[in-house]
Amino acid sequence: MKIENVRPCTGPASAKGFRNIGRFSLRITDDVLLYDLCLVKSPDGRLLLYPPQTAYGAPSMALAPKVRTAIIREAMTIFEDQINDGHRVAA
Repeated sequence: MKIENVRPCTGPASAKGFRNIGRFSLRITDDVLLYDLCLVKSPDGRLLLYPPQTAYGAPSMALAPKVRTAIIREAMTIFEDQINDGHRVAA
């Protein structure tokens, strides 16, 4: 699994406080690539992973919680500054 085509989002949070962190493609294997996944920070600080949007709102993927968590952890390393509102957290 490898994250590719990283595109940080810099827009403001939604009216409910959800903030897009970034979009990316996820290479599962050399033969499988998922496009345009979205990492979102919720108002309570949780990170959420959304699938690509479809024209009619139909689901475009389903992931087991364990897989979703692994993808979010990998994305966290790439989007660290955006997750922390532009400020690195001291180790």
